[in-house]
Amino acid sequence: MSLRFDQLVEQLDIGMLPQYAQEQIIEQLGETILQATIVTISERLSPKQFNRFERAMDAAEDAVAAIQMFVATHAPELTPLMEQVREDEIKKLRQAIRNIKV
Repeated sequence: MSLRFDQLVEQLDIGMLPQYAQEQIIEQLGETILQATIVTISERLSPKQFNRFERAMDAAEDAVAAIQMFVATHAPELTPLMEQVREDEIKKLRQAIRNIKV
């Protein structure tokens, strides 16, 4: 597993779960972060930028890379926002995990 995976397992405090459960949780987290990032960025783009963003996403094989490239070239002011979305989603999941009663 990658260092990033291990860091997420530690951040989420899910090290006691079986490997397959950790992978499922982190995969779902990735999807959630991707969706939240797309929505957040879309809400802040001008109509012209949004059209470019839609075209970039439609043509992309790797959505994450497409978002990063689009923001870097067309809306660099949104770069900190992308990181904030990631941090917020990790915090939400960490809190949800802590609220689970076993």
